[in-house]
Amino acid sequence: MSAAPLVCSGCGTQGPRYRRGLCGPCALAEDLHAVLDDGQGGIRPELRPFFDGVRRMRNPRAGVNWISRPHVHAMLRALADPSVPVTHETLDSMTPWRSVAYLRDLLMLHGVLPHADRHLMLFQRWLRDTLNGIGEREPRQLVERFATWHVLHRLRRFADRGPVTEKQTQQARDEIRQAIAFLVWLRERGLLLAACRQAEVDAWYAPTPPGGSPMPSCAGRCATSCWPA
Repeated sequence: MSAAPLVCSGCGTQGPRYRRGLCGPCALAEDLHAVLDDGQGGIRPELRPFFDGVRRMRNPRAGVNWISRPHVHAMLRALADPSVPVTHETLDSMTPWRSVAYLRDLLMLHGVLPHADRHLMLFQRWLRDTLNGIGEREPRQLVERFATWHVLHRLRRFADRGPVTEKQTQQARDEIRQAIAFLVWLRERGLLLAACRQAEVDAWYAPTPPGGSPMPSCAGRCATSCWPA
């Protein structure tokens, strides 16, 4: 005698149950609805396309596991609050960055957020964290000027023509790291950038900087152009 087919108590479909009589998609929808609850039992309209898209994912178990991660749960709960704007800027304030990048991709995929270049956004987040890691005000401002007026400006031109590549953002990171190293090198010799002359630039190029490649030519030029005192 064959056993009666299992039927989902949520949608009525036959097949394997995930938990408490629910199939995988219904279990995912239940968890997603709970984490996106706006405080009144509903989901804010801005997030409805995201909810509808994620709950239909091919592997609902993976979705349930993703939502259950504490940092993902916290990010989704924050977005569920009607007082929190669903914007790229809101995501920029969240951590960890890899999970934020994945959530951003999903929100863009389902039309909740406007499209933004992924590698450019990741670079901008890296740049913010890097600048915050420079303890002293003057060198931080100098690096920020160089990054904004030269490096970031170039990446945005690339983005206007097509997707920014990982290679392009890696080069940009290397330039900024070398710029920071150059300022440290000057300070170790009791020099400020405003007093830097061609002799110091030549001395910087003479040996290979510790732990890295020679200074990019653009960063050297910024001693007198990109970084006004």
